[in-house]
Parts: sequence; structure tokens; C-alpha cells
Amino acid sequence: PTTHPPHSPFTLSSKPATTMGKKSRTPKKRSKAKPTPTPAPEQTQELITPTEESIHKALARAETLAQRGDASGAQEIYHAAATCLRDDISKNDSGGDNYVRVALLARVLGQSGECQTSVGNVEDALTSFHEGIALLSPLVGNTEEDTEESAVSYDSEAPPVLLEALASLYFYKGQVMESDEALTSYSRGVAFYERALEVYEEEKEEDVETDVVMEEGGDEGDSPPKPDVDVRKQLCAAYCSIGELYLTDLCYHPNAETECESSIQNALRYDSPTSPPDALQAMANLRLSQCRNADALTYMLRVFDRMKKGCTMLASLVGLGPPMNKKEAMEPNMEAASSLPSFEFRIASAKLLLECAASESDISRADAPIAPGTTKGDQCDDCCEAALFILGSLLAEDDETIEVWYLIGCACVQFHEPNTDMAEYHWGKALQMMENERKLVERAMEEEEDDEVLDEMKQELECATNQIEDLATKLKGLGQKDDEGEEGNEMTLD
Repeated sequence: PTTHPPHSPFTLSSKPATTMGKKSRTPKKRSKAKPTPTPAPEQTQELITPTEESIHKALARAETLAQRGDASGAQEIYHAAATCLRDDISKNDSGGDNYVRVALLARVLGQSGECQTSVGNVEDALTSFHEGIALLSPLVGNTEEDTEESAVSYDSEAPPVLLEALASLYFYKGQVMESDEALTSYSRGVAFYERALEVYEEEKEEDVETDVVMEEGGDEGDSPPKPDVDVRKQLCAAYCSIGELYLTDLCYHPNAETECESSIQNALRYDSPTSPPDALQAMANLRLSQCRNADALTYMLRVFDRMKKGCTMLASLVGLGPPMNKKEAMEPNMEAASSLPSFEFRIASAKLLLECAASESDISRADAPIAPGTTKGDQCDDCCEAALFILGSLLAEDDETIEVWYLIGCACVQFHEPNTDMAEYHWGKALQMMENERKLVERAMEEEEDDEVLDEMKQELECATNQIEDLATKLKGLGQKDDEGEEGNEMTLD
């Protein structure tokens, strides 16, 4: 199978998935990983005598800083929290609840590594992940080496909180590895998470029996927590990641398609109506690679259905959604908007929807299956409208991402009755932004002294120039489409 969806037609300000949607920056020479800074006293004072509550508060603050782009500030907190927990663990190494501190330290190391990965410090990130794995493995009975051939081992009595923590570290590690190494990490993480889920399911059965006894005795008690719900979500995400590996790094594996199908089916097994739509989108991606476009369309409309409320509300703020009054913009729409999938996930959703809309084989073909009460044009327009609402939500979040402006123009021309005026406006805006970016790169090249970086920038500039010319041609074709009805109707996403 091949990778879907293809990228948009410009790489001038292209970024890795972890940074998609942030403002464009002038290309700079890659910097080497920097050592973790010494924490600032005012940020870490409350961690001198760590408690579980103080650590959780510190992690929440660090996560907020990381989301705002302050990786250095987040790392200061992670470093302080890890140092305090290490000291606390060494002082209480015989305590019965010490495994809770170890699990918390593993969580700190995992989030710290993820933050380091986001700024390109992969080696430091792997150091954090490996430290956490080394801490947890003896506590759960994981004595095997982390190799593709070795089996996963664990103590049947291992606390599920430790199994969860170890699984999450393997997932973090898998995200920065490639090919077989990534597959090994994900597979080991899945094994530990599935064991944790087994334990939680057993505890849930015991809790149900306890509740029955308490009800008979007249004491209602508190509702038991449901940690298994989060484990199911993590398993769903892990199987999606494995499926994606078989669509990309491992696409030449002899059984790539079969393994990909199996992984995504497993992801759907752990999916729920309240979960992020990762599994549905992964299956749509696979179906497109198999040229089963009608099936892909069905899955993508289900993906949009889970995001519809939040995307529609945000799209209305930028004139790309239905009119909405203040009352409609309040709860629960605001809550739905705040819980939308990531920027890069929605970019991919929009591309897949537009690819479904552009499909000649299953949408425009006379013998293609359609839903009762709809027409071929309805199916195409449903995809385009869903893509437009998703892209509107992205535009409301960040109006300086060229890709969003470009894709909005693509959506406008893909409707059964194209809106060429809107397409011209958004493509024109994208073209203007691309030309400004090209000027920034040209100025940066004048100051760059590193030959290797300069060569990369020259290639980037050449590619950007070609893309600008391509988009300018599309804009000219819009007028011809109005006159002739057909020209300019093709949309290219690669």
C-alpha cells in the first residue's frame, strides 16, 4: 500500500508533524541537543518536598508551557520533578508504596522525553525513555532485552499502574524510532497495556460484586474509577501507529497490507464513540491505498461526525461555517471545540476528505454505490463541506499556515457547483504568503555561511518557486473554468 494523503503542493514552510500549524520561520541551521538547564528556583520551590499532588500540578504547568512553545521552561520543571522524585525514591526504597513514586518518575521522564523530541533533541529524549524503562522493568518482571526476537515478560502480580507507565515509555520510544525498531517498541508497549487492561477488567468485576453487596446493605458508596477507559484509548492509538508503520516505513514488508489491516482492526476493537477518531481515519487511509474509495468515504464522514460540532463552531467564526449566535457558541460547542484532535490530524482529515471527493472511480462513476436518498453530487459535496468546516476550524486557530489557505481553495473548487470566487480569494492569499516566505528564504541565504545548510535552502527555494508557479497557474485557470465549465477543475494535493 502507498501512503495517503499526499502532501500539499508547497514545502516552503513545511514542518514535521509535531510542529504543523505553527507560524512559519526562516530556515536556520540545525542546532545540536542542549543539556537540560538548571531549574529556576521560583518554578520548582514547591517540589523540594514532593507530593503526588505537587508533582501533578508541576506536570500540568510544564505541559502548558510546552504547548505554548516554551520547551526550555517545561524542561526546567521536568528536570526538577525528576530530581526530587529520584531523591525521594532513594530515601524510601523500602516503602510499600514506592512503586507509585517510580511510576510517577517514569511519567515525568516520558513527558520530558516527548518535550525534548518536539525540539529535535532525540538523543536526550531516548536517554529519558531508557532511564524510565530501566527503572520499571525489574518491578514488573520484564527481564527480556528490547529486541525484535525477545518475548515480553512480566510478573502476573505486577501493579497495573506500573504496566501502564512502562507501556507509555515504549510508545514514546516508538514515536522517535523508525521501521522495525519502532514496531518493536510499539509491540512491547501494546503487550504491557493489554496486561494492564486485563488486571483492570478483573478489578472491575470485583468492584461490581462489591457494589451489589453494598447496595443490599443500603450503602451506595462511591462510583469506582475507570482507568481501563484510558488504557483502551492508548491501545487504540498504538495499533493505529503500527498500522501507519505498515503504510510508510514498512510498506515493503512481505505482509504489509495484511499486517496493516489487522492492526487497524485491532484499533477499531478498542475504539468507542467518545474516543478520538484516529482508528476511523487510519482505516480510511488504508482503504484509499487499496482503491476502495467508497469505503474510505464512509469512514471519513464518520471521522467528521465526531469533530463536527467543534469544527462547525470554529469555522463559523471565520465565515466558513453556518451563522451562529452567541448562545449557540457557548457550551457545549465551546467544550467540543477545545477537545478537537490536533492541528496536524485535522490537516490530514481535510486532505483525505478532498481525496475522497476527487475520486473518479467510486464517486463519479455511474455504478458506484451511494447512500439511499442521495446523489453522486451529494456525496462529493458532503466531503467538500466536511473538509471546509475542518479547515475553517484550523484557520480560526492559526491564520498564518499556508497549507490551510491552499486547501480551502481546493475544497471550494471541488464542490459539484464550484465556488470560484472563494477559491480565488484563498488561493490568492496562499500565493501571497508563499511569495513572502520565498523572500525570507532568499534573505536568509544571503547571510548563511554553512555550505551544507545553504545547499538545502537552495533546493527548498527551487521547489518553492515551482510550487508558486503551479499555484499561479491554478488561479489563472479559475477564470477559464467560469467560461468553459471544465478547465481548472482538477485538484492536485501532492
